[in-house]
Amino acid sequence: PNSRSLEQFQVPELISDSPAWHTLGTFERSQTAHLDRFREVPGRAFPSLDFWLKMLRCAGILALMAVALGLFATLQQPSLEKATIGSSHGGFVSFFAAVLGSGKGSTSHKDESRSAVSGTAFLVCILRALETTRRDRAPLFEDDVAVALYDLRKGDAPLAGRVLFALIKDVLHTLAAPSWRTSLMAPVRAVLLPSLISLYVDVIAVRTRHLDDQISSFLASHKQLVVVGAGLDARSFRMQSLLEKEGVHVFELDFPEMLKEKRRMFEKAGCVYDEGYTKRVSYVGTDLSLDEAGWLQALKEHDFDVEAQCVWLLEGLTGYLTEEELLGLLQKIDRLSAPGSVILATWLGKDRLGTMSTMHRFYTDHPDEFMQRTGWQTLDKSSLGQVMTRMLYPKEDNSYWFTASRKP
Repeated sequence: PNSRSLEQFQVPELISDSPAWHTLGTFERSQTAHLDRFREVPGRAFPSLDFWLKMLRCAGILALMAVALGLFATLQQPSLEKATIGSSHGGFVSFFAAVLGSGKGSTSHKDESRSAVSGTAFLVCILRALETTRRDRAPLFEDDVAVALYDLRKGDAPLAGRVLFALIKDVLHTLAAPSWRTSLMAPVRAVLLPSLISLYVDVIAVRTRHLDDQISSFLASHKQLVVVGAGLDARSFRMQSLLEKEGVHVFELDFPEMLKEKRRMFEKAGCVYDEGYTKRVSYVGTDLSLDEAGWLQALKEHDFDVEAQCVWLLEGLTGYLTEEELLGLLQKIDRLSAPGSVILATWLGKDRLGTMSTMHRFYTDHPDEFMQRTGWQTLDKSSLGQVMTRMLYPKEDNSYWFTASRKP
């Protein structure tokens, strides 16, 4: 029962053709004939040879990732220095946003310290792809578009991101393998698995699922959904059947060049922009710094109805604006919204001040009070810890907030 031939090895699809697999897997495959004597046996008190081979492969992959990112940082040092500052967490986010978004979806930011903001769209996308492909638990959602974008061979995301996704996915799948659940392995998995994914993948997973649920709850009465700063958000495809059923018109707002690049990448990933889709989903290229007259004109050209109730989605956006800019944005949204409209927003808490990067400008632990300054009533306010506890596991975390607010 413990025998297994070479053909039975389960190799992750994206890794099977990668240089890392061919390099690090040579020794494992050459030892196939001897593994039968060392397979994990129930009750065995020491790790098997298979275990150590997996550990060696994971260590090698992580080393290759470090070398590759180090080389990239050396080559791109001038531009990356503008994108990263502050603590290790803030630098990590800014650095990987710059790496994953290099050469794609550039925007016309006049403020160079925000030059990597569009790159965060790629960072969020790769985290959603990792959530979709995880094996240690059932994913909170399935974003097949994100997975297709980061396919090592066929995807059209930047090559650095596709290689990174393939390597991290292989490590996570190895750590989550059932054969690792031995008494000796448990402490290793308990330390490595959460440290690799909880800080980022789980946060994006619960954020995405929480907002999906809130959007769904308002669709029966609100037939317009505006995604502000849409980036590579794929909800219009991921929630397509529900949006069609409820007859919702989706408006995705972002810089024109970002939306143009998004459509090209999504089409290459297999998304179909047929007449039915383009009739109910509109890409609205605009500069969010324009006054509401510019916004209204751009939205009206795509049949936006100012008299109809609307859901505005501000996901991962508020922290990139100054307090003055954010207040101005909300006032513009207010003037474009009919009574009963809803704003769903995410906020950086003051606990994240220690993770500050040049891209982050605004922090608050009282987003409900901030929304009241524009006259909107708070329907719900939840911390990241509360949402995480409800969906995954108990956690105390006030570094991130979710609000749902209604216009009277």
